Amino acid sequence: MTLLAGGVLGCLLRPAPPGLALAWVAAALALRTKSGGRLALVAVGALAVWLAPPALGRDFPDPERPVRAIARAAGPPRAGSFGWSLPVRIESLRQGGRLALLAEPAFVSLPAAPEGGQRFHLTGYLGRAPGVYNDASAELGPWRLRVKSAHFVEPLPAGWRGEWRGISRRLQSKVGQVLGGVEGGRGGALARALLLGEAEALPPRVRRALRRFGVAHLVAVSGLHVTLLAGAAALAGRLLPRPLGRTLPLAACLGYLALIGPRPSLVRASAMVLIAAAAIRSGRPPQSLHALGTVAVLLCLLDPRGLSDLGLQLTLAATAGILLSGLWLGSNRCLGRSVLGRAVVASLAAQIATWPFALPAFHLIAPISPVANLVAVPWAGVVLVLAVARCAGRVAGAVLDAPLGWALEAAASPFWWLAGLPAQLAFVRPVGCGPLAATALALVAVAALRYPRWAMAGATWWLVATLSRPAVPANPELRLLDVGQGEAILLTDRGRAVLIDGGGWAGGDPAAELLLPALARAGVRELAAIILTHPDLDHCAGLQGLVDYLPVAELWTPPGWPGRGCALELLSAPGPRLRPLWAGERFAVGRWEFEALHPRAGARHGGNDRSLVLRAEAMGVRVLLTGDVEAEAERAILAREGREGVRCEVLKLAHHGSATSTSAPFLEAAAPRLAVASAGAGNRYGHPAARVRGRLAAAGIPLLSTDRHGQIRLRVVRPGGFSLVAGEG
Repeated sequence: MTLLAGGVLGCLLRPAPPGLALAWVAAALALRTKSGGRLALVAVGALAVWLAPPALGRDFPDPERPVRAIARAAGPPRAGSFGWSLPVRIESLRQGGRLALLAEPAFVSLPAAPEGGQRFHLTGYLGRAPGVYNDASAELGPWRLRVKSAHFVEPLPAGWRGEWRGISRRLQSKVGQVLGGVEGGRGGALARALLLGEAEALPPRVRRALRRFGVAHLVAVSGLHVTLLAGAAALAGRLLPRPLGRTLPLAACLGYLALIGPRPSLVRASAMVLIAAAAIRSGRPPQSLHALGTVAVLLCLLDPRGLSDLGLQLTLAATAGILLSGLWLGSNRCLGRSVLGRAVVASLAAQIATWPFALPAFHLIAPISPVANLVAVPWAGVVLVLAVARCAGRVAGAVLDAPLGWALEAAASPFWWLAGLPAQLAFVRPVGCGPLAATALALVAVAALRYPRWAMAGATWWLVATLSRPAVPANPELRLLDVGQGEAILLTDRGRAVLIDGGGWAGGDPAAELLLPALARAGVRELAAIILTHPDLDHCAGLQGLVDYLPVAELWTPPGWPGRGCALELLSAPGPRLRPLWAGERFAVGRWEFEALHPRAGARHGGNDRSLVLRAEAMGVRVLLTGDVEAEAERAILAREGREGVRCEVLKLAHHGSATSTSAPFLEAAAPRLAVASAGAGNRYGHPAARVRGRLAAAGIPLLSTDRHGQIRLRVVRPGGFSLVAGEG
């Protein structure tokens, strides 16, 4: 633990002049007292981290100059519209005479699929993908190294880590083949997720349900899996002769580490088990905190990027929280007396200890998590043991294969039941706080746990409400969220909120990555309704995940869309009531009054022209929300509603500002004071189109778009008047 404290100090000393760091080390080593010995260990940890190569800065690298990098493949290459994309971890980066490390994952864009091993010497141009900007907060995209020709890709020897990963992949392939017979069932999918860390084997709704109940760590291989396997091996070892029984847990840990590969959490857990076993063998009681600190610093020495790795931060914090949970009990005798109480405190301690890292990254807090883990963790242990037994049974013979398969399928079913529960039952809450506020929240929670006084409990809840929920505006407000090349519009008033579309893309979790942080900063905890204008992926994918995280009362959508893709999953979600909308229907949320203008009953429009078009008005300020309709639908709306029906103060450009929408007659009739558009930075479609921008400029209508200004906020401040704030982009 002392070395770990030194590592943290090293991070603080890195920006300081070298003389200051060396003076600290010299002063520590000069002391001869017992405390000086500990100070010396702190100095060693600080020096180790301080001497590591620096991470990327604002002035390095220059995106206009080529860089030379050594990268290791982190996954298989994927074909795209413009070549191949390979996920990598960059081991070293050089430009001119400067050397740096890249702690974050990156992608390499290649003209052809890479050949050779898993490690490459690359020459190309490094830059960061455009991010999103909501509330002046930048959430940057991944780093991307663009390599123009295969001549600039040179395969390198894999090294010991590459050989280890190669062995792990071959072992995983064998285990996957063994489990292949049940791959289509629930048991096989959960077995692959728990045993191999293949969370993608689970349906997206199940993964979101695990996160909603605070048990998603079960399918991210970590020290928990090592502990469960070691515990099961220790129980099985009691049936064997004593020397063999003692060796079985160590063999299980090392075998699992060989299967999964050198992931930081598994290396940490396995190393701690080995240190504890060595201490017991030598007749010394194991010191868990010392072992944790030693392993942490060793991991950082092996990989200086370790302290920037979120997975390592979470596993170290959770382990430290569990080890220190006994101290957290303090005078809390009610929890400290029973085994169940101590288990609750250990689970709660692991959750609280990760808040400084998890809350700024995931923007979600699950109050039910400590209780859910009491059931989910041992149940996952049962599934994990059944999965191992199924693998062994299929290798040994088919006698026990069918019973084990049935048992595995039955044990996996409760995780699917969670996905069928509405979000209200999990009491999950989005939070919008940074690292400092999250750390303060964790410290106050620890104090409340140690000293359970009414005043401290009240202070804790006050701090939760203050730090995690921004002040809700008293006036009606519209936010055009920056969700990249997609669209999401949030309307709020007096604590009630409606979200129109939710952006999104194929794969990933756009609801968690984009919508939850934005809604948390806006103070939104539940939605009166979500409105799907049409089922395109860039409008629909975020919504299908959002209903699994937040309570949603109703789902409004134009009827007649075919049930497919993300729309089918959204329509089948538990919780929100479905309400079809035709032209002419009216409704209100707070002071926002809505009227559907399109499509009309019996309309035969297809594609984008079937999008739902809404007119929203609050305190005399009218906003026209046009979905993705094109010129034909605009002519139909104008013919039915007339010029007065489409006149507005703010016009949301249809189809992200595409040249096929916002026709000149429609724009002239709407006569807005302001036009806004949602588009992704550097999008390949050219949205908003130059032709549309030209029409707006000729009419003297200012345009704000999310690709240039980030999130756009419109607040109604008086009858007929509004103020506008654009995010910093």
